[in-house]
Amino acid sequence: MLVSEIVQRVRAAIDELMVNESDFFEESDDELNLTESIKSQIGYALNWLIENAPQERLEGSMVTSWTSSQAVSTGRFTIDDDLMATVTLPDDILRLVSVRLSSWKYAPIPIAEQSPEFLMQLSRYARGSWDRPVTVLTHSGGQRVLEMYSARNANDTLEIAFVKRPDVSIGINSGNEDVSVPVSLEGALVYEIAGLVMLGYREQVAQSLLAVAKELLVAVPQQG
Repeated sequence: MLVSEIVQRVRAAIDELMVNESDFFEESDDELNLTESIKSQIGYALNWLIENAPQERLEGSMVTSWTSSQAVSTGRFTIDDDLMATVTLPDDILRLVSVRLSSWKYAPIPIAEQSPEFLMQLSRYARGSWDRPVTVLTHSGGQRVLEMYSARNANDTLEIAFVKRPDVSIGINSGNEDVSVPVSLEGALVYEIAGLVMLGYREQVAQSLLAVAKELLVAVPQQG
């Protein structure tokens, strides 16, 4: 989506739900500032979209792969003597899509360190293994660390699929910049931006716009 198209569609969404839009524009400088306000919210709304969209609705073009060879080069990936693999995640990862060691039969969804299942990983007899793997997302020293139980051997490699954190400055200085958004999620992005903009103006319609965004985010796409 071009930034200029996003601006146009957000303005249309606001006009659609605004009851007193004529007063809104006539009594202030909001008409002049609205376009810039819309552009300033694109990055934040895109963050929300990526974090909350059903995984099956994220397009492959949004997903980046990161291999253990890259991790090893920065000292981020290790496998200890007990075959527990650990990787420190780069700061630009917003959402994990999959995490898999080369010996694993499948890629389990990472669990939180507060999970009771994490305590089981402290026992070498109860913890996960290469044929029933477990990945735990932990936090250490302000960084996110994945602990993977367990590798089959010390030569296991790692591949992580993830979506990068968008630049929150997207669109501020341009109308021709292309923003990568799955077609089925464009409506959710548009209404989320509209809601955020109206929150800034303290307009009651903001909550209605945000509610529409949430509905569109989880709606089942219509088949052609």
